[in-house]
Amino acid sequence: MAGYQQPWQQQQFNQQQAYYQGQQHGQQQHQYSTPLQKQQQQLQAISGHHHQQINVSWLQQLPGFQHPQTAAWLDSLQERIAAFVERVVPNAQEQQHRDACLAAFTKIAEQTLPDHAQAMQVALFGSGAAGLSLHSSDLDVVLAGLAVPEPSKGGFDAVTKGFIVNCLRRLERACRWGAGRYTLGVQGGKVIGKARVPVLKLQLGSGTELDVSLNDDGGIKAVRFLQSFQQDYTAVRPLTLLLKCILKQRGLSDVSTGGLGSWSLVNMVLAHLMALSGTGEQVDHLGSMLLSFLQRFGVEFDLHTEAVAVKRGGFVKRKSLAKNFARGGILCLEDPLTGVAW
Repeated sequence: MAGYQQPWQQQQFNQQQAYYQGQQHGQQQHQYSTPLQKQQQQLQAISGHHHQQINVSWLQQLPGFQHPQTAAWLDSLQERIAAFVERVVPNAQEQQHRDACLAAFTKIAEQTLPDHAQAMQVALFGSGAAGLSLHSSDLDVVLAGLAVPEPSKGGFDAVTKGFIVNCLRRLERACRWGAGRYTLGVQGGKVIGKARVPVLKLQLGSGTELDVSLNDDGGIKAVRFLQSFQQDYTAVRPLTLLLKCILKQRGLSDVSTGGLGSWSLVNMVLAHLMALSGTGEQVDHLGSMLLSFLQRFGVEFDLHTEAVAVKRGGFVKRKSLAKNFARGGILCLEDPLTGVAW
């Protein structure tokens, strides 16, 4: 995905990412014949090992590396994680641009769909709204209040989907040509109408990508949920951002190809911190939490018997959560908002 970035920011971003890049002998690009095979290995791939010991070879690139069990080394790691995070999130100028894009789109939507303006709520959702977006992250916008999916299917019936696609096409034309004095500088766009949840994808001249959907307020509730937990667990945001970068580097962040999406990842981070906090352990040290996260999901976590369930305190037995989830060997996670396991 394209993202606006100054040259000096890109250079700093690349330098900082190099600290966290795996250094393996004879490293080769893994190829997976199916998304299932990709999911079965993705958790181990995050930590870069397949043995019963953390492989910290990629951490040896950090200046001041001494020994992974020393407090000084962990403090140094924490400082570098914090510095890394500051370099990979949108800066003030980028955030101002993203806010301006949302404001302009909101005005265009209100003028394009005047009959629905009072019932419609235009809002950001996803990583961008929760403060978990990277430089390259797109803007996910939902028009809530106009369409409600069928609970049993998670999608829309034919009539509702037709209404949604029609609205998105009208919005695409308006965004391309502008609505009054409001314009987005669209360079390209398309409506993906056959998806379970139809989406309008717009490429702006600034490099920003804007994804628009009509749905219920589930995405908005998810943002509030994440924001509330970030207040209780300060390590959630930096750990999630760092792990998102690692996954993206390794080609494991695209859900459509069997990768691990942001919603699943942040639930994994939350579950890990909640489980440790429940034992009385301090969970605000980024260095310790990063290594323990990699140890848990790269070595200890059993995909066949365990499941991630933030709503239930972190982790539960898989069989108690997903009785109808027959596919063993892939991550099972309970949505904390809906209670649905997948």
